[in-house]
Amino acid sequence: MTSGKQRILILAIALSLFAVSCGSATGTAEGVDTTEPVESTEPAALESNEPDPVETTTAADSTTTTTAATTTTVEAETTTTTTIAETASTNSTLVSYEFPSGLDDAEHPTQLQGLLGLPDGPGPFPVAIVMHGSHPPCVDDFNIDVFSDTIVTESVEFLCGETFPEYIRHDIGLGHVVTALNNAGIAAISIDVEAAYVWWGGEPNEFESLETIVTTHLDVLRSLNSGDDLGLDLDPITGRLDLTQISVVGHSRSGGHIESIIDATRTLPFEPFAAVMIEPAPAALVDSHLDIPVLLIRGECDEDVGPEAGLLDFGASVSPDRSSRVTDMFIPAAGHRSINTGLVGSTCPDRGDRAAIQTQVAEAAASFITTQGEELVVIDGVGATIEPLVGSLPTLVPSTDLVDFDPLSVPAISSDFELLPAIPEGADFSDVLIEDF
Repeated sequence: MTSGKQRILILAIALSLFAVSCGSATGTAEGVDTTEPVESTEPAALESNEPDPVETTTAADSTTTTTAATTTTVEAETTTTTTIAETASTNSTLVSYEFPSGLDDAEHPTQLQGLLGLPDGPGPFPVAIVMHGSHPPCVDDFNIDVFSDTIVTESVEFLCGETFPEYIRHDIGLGHVVTALNNAGIAAISIDVEAAYVWWGGEPNEFESLETIVTTHLDVLRSLNSGDDLGLDLDPITGRLDLTQISVVGHSRSGGHIESIIDATRTLPFEPFAAVMIEPAPAALVDSHLDIPVLLIRGECDEDVGPEAGLLDFGASVSPDRSSRVTDMFIPAAGHRSINTGLVGSTCPDRGDRAAIQTQVAEAAASFITTQGEELVVIDGVGATIEPLVGSLPTLVPSTDLVDFDPLSVPAISSDFELLPAIPEGADFSDVLIEDF
């Protein structure tokens, strides 16, 4: 027989347990413990908690979809963003870094330098490797018209000669992409891969050089992440990089190599979790693609590889059985050289805003990688059209903000630490240097 006091005690315990249970269910309904406040740091353009949108663009009709049409849909219905990085920031630290030149695995001389961008905050942040295309490496009388007034140069006589020694930092020319990635919560390096493209020898030497360069820069990031600055005068970034999550972005020739990496005909010492190919050069492919989200960006006025770049090889061979999205973005008035800030773009007559086109490329890459293909930022007024090649259409997010990047204001640091075999004194590489760019 239970006494009155015992019944009261049992009832109190039951009510207490019920309250704890309800609080636990409420705190974990969305996977977040609400017993402590959580401050959102996602970029404003990507913040939303509305229901999933109804898809209005299909593979059949997306080729005629305009930015204005998709903007109307996106403003009416948005979706919750699932980002890889735990934090995102509108501020980042950009710095150009340089190590002594050396010999790559193909015994060709290479510069070892790049642009490092880190979001604010403790991280750890996923990492994106950004690679430029094969562009004229030196300023001379024959190609002076292809360079913009914001090119960043340095003297490299072994590559450019004594008459015109000014070497172009095309890696810094993709700094707007690095900035957009940083703002989305992803650390990024844009690396100088010109040496892989200016020496004769053909395959496999070209990819062998590229592999040396990429692997060496990854080793730099590992050292920085472990607390060793390798002689660079950098504030410590120990533990701020998540080198288990690496994505890749490539323009032109590097975009073609990314096709090969996704296709598994070429490999790097990591498997990317997402890839963006910007106006990729043609690549020889087979049907064995890595099943990762892929964004293909094409330009209507591409004067180099043409407006169908990527569709004729990768797009034609990609398997419809993939579980990850493959998305095509077509940008009116975008030329091949209009992607890099150091080059003069060939836009269509009387159309195309250079800064807006560069922002569209940068924000599309950042949003696609950050959400693993779930979202795609669309810049108002650019008129980009989106088509799903595999899977459904990403949620389109309108934006009017331009990426704030000034290539001429990037601070530079250097180290005497030799990471590659030294170039022999007096070595002459003129017989293997490509002269016709």
